[in-house]
Amino acid sequence: MRLRISPCTSFAILFAFADQSVQFSKEPLNNRGVGISFTEIRMSSESSNAPKCAPCSGLDDSAKLSFDEAEVELASLGERSSLWDLMKSQDGILSLSRKFTARNFQAGVDAINAVASIAEEENHHPDLHLTNYREVEVQIYTHKVKGLTRNDFILASRINDVLIDYSPKWLRENPLALSTSKSDQGRK
Repeated sequence: MRLRISPCTSFAILFAFADQSVQFSKEPLNNRGVGISFTEIRMSSESSNAPKCAPCSGLDDSAKLSFDEAEVELASLGERSSLWDLMKSQDGILSLSRKFTARNFQAGVDAINAVASIAEEENHHPDLHLTNYREVEVQIYTHKVKGLTRNDFILASRINDVLIDYSPKWLRENPLALSTSKSDQGRK
């Protein structure tokens, strides 16, 4: 099913619903060839039953996970847990970090926008970094408790559903990310 919304702009927003996936893109409505594509976010029947982040206002230090507890939570992400690294800062703050190289600058921005959308839905906001025009890092921790909580792993799980347009070279060097690759989805 396709729905075209044309507010008084030069773009239409196209929503395509197929195989339980949603793809956001803008199509040009004029001859200038202007258009921007957005990263695809897979939505499964599980996503409506998926755990949601608890409001941070209700969290205290008792919600902070130890390193061992964080390792168990990370393993609970399944095969995609290898996309994330458990980090400890010089200040002793535990965080989750996911780094990748996007195909190009726009693909990096698209990935960050998709992650930002999920973060807004969850009301849990990671640190997002774009460097060297296509190097992306997502760093997650609960700022209020200065460490990791269950919320961080819920958010990481949701971020794992974002399809990324990776650099082909990076993807060859990191084959475990293939299940989250936009280019791989076209082959299925």
